[in-house]
Amino acid sequence: MFRKIIIWYGERAGIPKYFIRALVAFIIFYGGAALNYRLNSQLKNNETHTLLIEGIAIFVVFLIYILFTKYVDTVLEDVMKAENFKKSQLTYAYSQMDQLVSLQIKEIKKQTEAHEDDRNNLYAICLDNMTSIVKNAYQFFESHYGESEKMEDRIDFEVTFMTKSYNDKGITIPAFGNRKGRAPVSMKKRENNPNRYEGTITASLYREKRHSMCIIPDTSQSQEDYKELYPKQKERIKSSIVHPVLDDENKMLGALVVHCDKREFFKIEDKRFWNELLDIYAVRIALEKSRLDYYANPDIQKKLNIIWHDPF
Repeated sequence: MFRKIIIWYGERAGIPKYFIRALVAFIIFYGGAALNYRLNSQLKNNETHTLLIEGIAIFVVFLIYILFTKYVDTVLEDVMKAENFKKSQLTYAYSQMDQLVSLQIKEIKKQTEAHEDDRNNLYAICLDNMTSIVKNAYQFFESHYGESEKMEDRIDFEVTFMTKSYNDKGITIPAFGNRKGRAPVSMKKRENNPNRYEGTITASLYREKRHSMCIIPDTSQSQEDYKELYPKQKERIKSSIVHPVLDDENKMLGALVVHCDKREFFKIEDKRFWNELLDIYAVRIALEKSRLDYYANPDIQKKLNIIWHDPF
């Protein structure tokens, strides 16, 4: 609570901020003066003790003021560092996506003419782009939070894009990124069970009228929101965040999901930052998914002479 008050004070500017600082100084020194007056009234017959106690009282007041201002400045400095770090993270994420777009432009320039094979593989290009975006999101978390000199301090992340299959309409994972480069463990039983992910947060977001980001700080404390898909999943996935991927009409196209093995890594109070960060990747995934939906339309396939194969 006190830290929040200090942060609120740090957000003030100009005269209000100077007034608050002066008011706090006045309260501290006025309290010292009141204490001094009370001591004088108690020891008015002993001048030697009075002088000594007055000196101690003044010293204590000055010490309290110095320590208090130092604490406030330290808190504000920590907040400023955290904000600057978040800004640098957002800049890095934007830079990642800009570089990816540049690579895609180079690939387009390499195609000197449109071949029939290119038309038939339009969906594959979209899927490749989608996978690249998800892997870039994973690399972001890995480079900023996953590296540490001590093995026990290293955080493992997994980033997935969950959406509905073109084949069976059940939720699936067409794109993922993790340290080992392996498909998510939960996908093992997905092939024979299209409803494998019906109990997930992504499925619940699909059912909601308004789609908003969901943060699970500690999966072990969440019995309703986060349900295990396989035994001991919560021992591997300890903190999670699910960010909806929306089109221009706020229709849900899927969800960008980030898991990690550190409890309380994703916190509710950081929701605004995580929302802004993940939206950098989600918007670009939405573009590729919208293209896939466009090519999946039979009328468009006839018009463009595309031979369609369900990509997932």
